[in-house]
Amino acid sequence: MKKAIPYLLLFGLLYGAWWYWQQRPRPPLRAQLLPYAATDIDRIFLWPAGSDEETGFELARVDEDNWVVENNQRSLNGQGRKAEQLLSALLAIKSQGLVPPEMVGGRPLLRLKLQSSSIGNISEELIFYPAPDSLPGNTLLLRLNGLTDVYRIDEFSLRKLPTEFDDYRNPLLADLSVLGQLDSLVWWRANDSIRFRLLDRPAGDSLVLDSLQGVWSPRLENKYADHFGEIRDQTYLEGRYLLFGAGSSDSLAISLYANERWPLPYVVRGNGTEYFALEKVLWETVD
Repeated sequence: MKKAIPYLLLFGLLYGAWWYWQQRPRPPLRAQLLPYAATDIDRIFLWPAGSDEETGFELARVDEDNWVVENNQRSLNGQGRKAEQLLSALLAIKSQGLVPPEMVGGRPLLRLKLQSSSIGNISEELIFYPAPDSLPGNTLLLRLNGLTDVYRIDEFSLRKLPTEFDDYRNPLLADLSVLGQLDSLVWWRANDSIRFRLLDRPAGDSLVLDSLQGVWSPRLENKYADHFGEIRDQTYLEGRYLLFGAGSSDSLAISLYANERWPLPYVVRGNGTEYFALEKVLWETVD
């Protein structure tokens, strides 16, 4: 038994060295993980955290400079700038080394797939995972095409990238800068030729009008009205708010729709591209 002790100690030492070697980050195999040019890729599928095959979304190249973004409810055109921003960042991802597959834990932060019909119908799947506390901060783990290799990458690779569908939407209800100084607000009731002046600068409502100038340019709490049918629900038009600029006869219209059966009873749209759901009307209307 005493003769076996040195062998057991040697075996334990060798096993400990092997285990430590497996746990340490390995040197990078290649700097560029995705050896493609941006022009090679014409489709990107994204599944953010918590989504499945039905709730993900897709980016598709329409032509050289234009992309369309689609989910199961909406289609957004003219998304070339954001799509190219995302694609360039993905193709620039560099490996900082390999880590043991056992370090992957928890649900993916993001899953996406790049496809190309121009170079042999290629398909590359990328799955991003949070890194364990044992690795340096600002680190993510990446697995390609379901293989066992797990790469360590810099978290900066995905920071502030448009990886959610709402990142591609226009969050503005109305850009009032086209009017210059806001001068008056008028309510036009649907199916009626009469306009009701609600606010007027000469009438002493300058403070209210100035506040509107800053209220309707920012985001409208991102309550997108995806339940609204652009053609189907036009019959629910209540009227339009007409905003006039000083010294101009041009107006900016904000359409108001109402249906108590909707999740929120009101829907509005300005000169942006989105419909927004509201719990109450913007300003008091005249019946």
